Amino acid sequence: MSRNTMIIIGAGLGGLSTGCYAQMNGYHTQILEMHEIPGGCCTAWDRGDFTFDCCISWLLGNGPGNEMHQIWLELGALQGKQMRHFDVFNIVRGHDGRTVYFYSDPDRLQAHLLDLAPADARMIKDFCAGLRRFRECLAVYPFLKPVGLMGRVERWRMLASFVPYFNVIRKSISTLMTDYSARFTDPLLREAFNFVLYEKHPAFPVLPFYFQLAAHANQSAGVPEGGSLGLARSIEQRYLRLGGQISYNTRVERILVEQDRAVGVLLDDGREIRADIVVSACDGHTTMTRLLPDRYLTREYRQLYTETIAEPGMVFPGYFILFL
Repeated sequence: MSRNTMIIIGAGLGGLSTGCYAQMNGYHTQILEMHEIPGGCCTAWDRGDFTFDCCISWLLGNGPGNEMHQIWLELGALQGKQMRHFDVFNIVRGHDGRTVYFYSDPDRLQAHLLDLAPADARMIKDFCAGLRRFRECLAVYPFLKPVGLMGRVERWRMLASFVPYFNVIRKSISTLMTDYSARFTDPLLREAFNFVLYEKHPAFPVLPFYFQLAAHANQSAGVPEGGSLGLARSIEQRYLRLGGQISYNTRVERILVEQDRAVGVLLDDGREIRADIVVSACDGHTTMTRLLPDRYLTREYRQLYTETIAEPGMVFPGYFILFL
């Protein structure tokens, strides 16, 4: 190869994965990470006797039967770990003292909801029927090959695999959960369905609720033993075994550009590191507004990062959940 050296900015899951696959394909890579541990947002920390793990609520593809599972195996993320699967995705307690158990299995969920609110039988059966269809749909998704890299025949074949599920996808992606839940007559279900994903969000359609419950029902979205930091450490070890290098406590100040081509990075201690390829695996805002020269910030991205980001409802609200 004419280009065989690569610098990767950031040792989050994106940077570690990039490094692993680059090493597998013959590149010589080095990851530069400003923190002292890997993982980025996929992390955890200890305070006294407690562990605060704030990333993996569910790991999509951790169970066999879907193509993403192969990616996790190639990255060394799952080997030697127990996957924890839960029958109940979430429990919502109402003000009237009643409790809704959101079983991921549609049959158990339907029986439970009918027992709670028999008057809403039509709505309950409609929701659970959609959930059953999504369980089948997840047998063909996600794809091992990104859609953007598919050829025309591959893309048509991919679209054809979704034809049997067109109606349920169309209805669930065009209906907001706030509107769907309002159709229930039972006040507990009317409110509880909004909190299946822990927080009531006015802009969420029904589709992600189906997606998460179906993934859990198929046992492909559990929690890996060791949690977030354990997952990051596993991929870090895979990367190092492949011959990659990681420099921690190393902050990139700027991406060096010559003739409109990235040629290396400038560190905050003044050192320059050169490579044939530079991959920024940190967030887009930092990459576009701080690491790269201003001329690469297009009008659309400038608006996104300065105006759109400040508009109400454009940023998902931050929140902290403590599980005891």
